[in-house]
Amino acid sequence: MSNALQLPIINLASPDRFSTANSIRKACIDHGFFYLVNHGVDEELIKKVFEQSSNFFSFPIEEKMKLAIKNHRGYTALYSEKLDTTLTTKGDSKETFYVGPLADGLNQWPLEEDLPSWRSTMETYHQKVLSAGTKLLSLIALSLKLEEDFFGKVGAVNEPLGFIRLLHYPGSGDLDSSSEEIYGASAHSDYGMITLLMTDGVPGLQICREKSKQPQVWEDVPSISGAFIVNIGDMMERWTNCLFRSTLHRVLPPRQERYSVAFFMDPSKDCIVECLESCCSEACPPSWFELRIECVKGEEDYYGQIPFAVHHVKIKVSQSSSVDCKKNDKGWWPLIWVAVHDVAFVSTMLGVLYDLVTISKNTRELEYYLRKTTKQRKMSNALQLPIIDMASPHRFSTANSIRKACIDHGFFYLVNHGIDEELVKKVFEQSSNFFSFPIEEKMKLAIKNHRGYTALYSEKLDTTSTTKGDSKETFYVGPLADDHNQWPLEEDLPSWRSTMETYHQKVLSAGTKLLSLIALSLKLDEDFFWKVGALNEQLGVIRLLHYPGSGDLDSSSEEIYGASAHSDYGMITLLMTDDLQGEIQTTTGLGGCAKHKAFIVNIGDMMERWTNCLFRSTLHRVLPPRQERYSVAFFMDPSKDCIVECLESCCSEACPPRY
Repeated sequence: MSNALQLPIINLASPDRFSTANSIRKACIDHGFFYLVNHGVDEELIKKVFEQSSNFFSFPIEEKMKLAIKNHRGYTALYSEKLDTTLTTKGDSKETFYVGPLADGLNQWPLEEDLPSWRSTMETYHQKVLSAGTKLLSLIALSLKLEEDFFGKVGAVNEPLGFIRLLHYPGSGDLDSSSEEIYGASAHSDYGMITLLMTDGVPGLQICREKSKQPQVWEDVPSISGAFIVNIGDMMERWTNCLFRSTLHRVLPPRQERYSVAFFMDPSKDCIVECLESCCSEACPPSWFELRIECVKGEEDYYGQIPFAVHHVKIKVSQSSSVDCKKNDKGWWPLIWVAVHDVAFVSTMLGVLYDLVTISKNTRELEYYLRKTTKQRKMSNALQLPIIDMASPHRFSTANSIRKACIDHGFFYLVNHGIDEELVKKVFEQSSNFFSFPIEEKMKLAIKNHRGYTALYSEKLDTTSTTKGDSKETFYVGPLADDHNQWPLEEDLPSWRSTMETYHQKVLSAGTKLLSLIALSLKLDEDFFWKVGALNEQLGVIRLLHYPGSGDLDSSSEEIYGASAHSDYGMITLLMTDDLQGEIQTTTGLGGCAKHKAFIVNIGDMMERWTNCLFRSTLHRVLPPRQERYSVAFFMDPSKDCIVECLESCCSEACPPRY
């Protein structure tokens, strides 16, 4: 069992509002969770709500199903929801009942003769908790150095979208016996501004404060009698530019049955959510463009509330990303990637929801058909990336250009890098010579110690994809000093090894020079990456890549990528292509065209962490080309013993270290 977490306790009735606001700020930065006491919701009312909840869930299933969920109000049965859709289990071991905003007439209620006072109890509870939540939001505004009525002024509480969610988790002895691991509520974050949770004291709630860190560390959250457990939602995280945490949480299946009551406070439908100025700085620019909450009428009843954003940050757990393009038999269609509330369905200005597939925990890929009146896009536009001249004598000006490129795109072109064009030509010729060998010859050098050959479809960079694999074959050449590399025989491919070794040395030298400019761009000494040991044991890896033309691939109805969506692990990647254009795409949905003699450079995950997400480790992919395509990637990773930690120059009070 994980350790019990001692969350901060916030007193809503404290007369010292600024001190309380500061305590809330620290709790939201450190945990994203806290206890709320003296909240004004009467203990007797809470007791009645739990009694009425138990009364309803004790009904036979056929009676409960008469109030099956509609318009996001009503009953959902055991195993019918799965908050973490990456799990292969049948569903979460809970049943629920939703009560939404009281004014819109969409709620479903048990008959008064079946459950006397049930409706009036829930309506009273809704009003009381909504009032407490609104008071809490004024303190949260203060904690963000805003006026107390900020959320009222921006329209977030004009038409407050408060949802009660009654939850019943049967005890493990009452569940179907199965060898698969089932959660009461699998890992998720909440969609809205804040959630106020009341429990019956039975343990089970856990939180994971560092949701992107592996392995995940889960901590138990014990109950305090009469206290709400409050957590920050995705929209508040977006408002605060990730300063406040929308923390991943889950519920373990309890040994005895467990009841809880959640109250979700979501922004009003017409509210625009955009990063607060007080949470942004040069070191921590806005991670989100503005978001608008949409409630729309679909072809059936009501599609609910959902945030959507057109912006460019890397996809992370329960965070939005960007509009993208996807090809099918009808041409090119826009995609939008969003964090989905567990009960939300979507329809927006882009059209009606067509498909829903999982990208990662709490992140979905949503495909839309365009309206018939909307012009279809045949292909994404070409992105004009910045061009960095490494031979420029104006090093500080060059460093500033690199800084802007890494903040805006995470990609740029690098010219005058010192790699001879004739050497590049030889590398591509030798790469083509190797990949033209019969498969049985290539498999003699099958990958071992991360060096050697990988066959067509043997890798899949986006592991959430259901396709058989990426349509590429590759060959890895690692650091030259450790003797782990595999080489074709000299009689089969004369000069193959010497060509690759020379290229490795030359690109490693160019990459090291580039890192000194990146250090300057971060207001560091040029030799910073040497000083911290990142280059002590230089981990440079060549990856030769061959993408067969689409006519050479097995015909299949499934969509396959040359390289499916991914980001790179290390510090920087220097990519040379054979000049086929339009193949490389970033998450802006725009194709990056190859520049003659230029490297395409992108920032990796480790550099993103060093810079506290100031520089982007951008999601990218390769579309399957019509004609065969070759490229050569060079990955520069930090030395194995190097500690990667957020740079002071990339942190501030408004943007504390995220890793």
